[in-house]
Amino acid sequence: MVVLYVDPNPESRARRVNLLVRAGLTVYEADSPESAAHIAQQLKELDVMVSEGVLDEDFTGFELRDAIRKRFPAMRTIFTSRFDLTGFEEQVDGCVLFFEPVDEELLLRNVQQTQPTVPGQTVPAESR
Repeated sequence: MVVLYVDPNPESRARRVNLLVRAGLTVYEADSPESAAHIAQQLKELDVMVSEGVLDEDFTGFELRDAIRKRFPAMRTIFTSRFDLTGFEEQVDGCVLFFEPVDEELLLRNVQQTQPTVPGQTVPAESR
């Protein structure tokens, strides 16, 4: 399984990429939407993208997902967020969303499955 992990926070990204790699997944990591788009252009396959919802002041993970899906239409997307995403429900578009602090074992299980643990379900912090 090929995963693209996108997060501008180096500590979260390193910890979670390490978790995914230890689970035997092929993981590419990016710290910005630009580097993620560049990596995606080089890949022959991409099964799952895990992305922070708000990447920077100009670009969201939702926009990145939509751009990369043009090349990989079957790609699943899982979002994480450090921010309140009220008003972004339409952009989440049924993808699994984890709010910080993320239960990383549950994140791993969602990445490994061919379908999310709770399809189209936001995973609120209080339920973990």
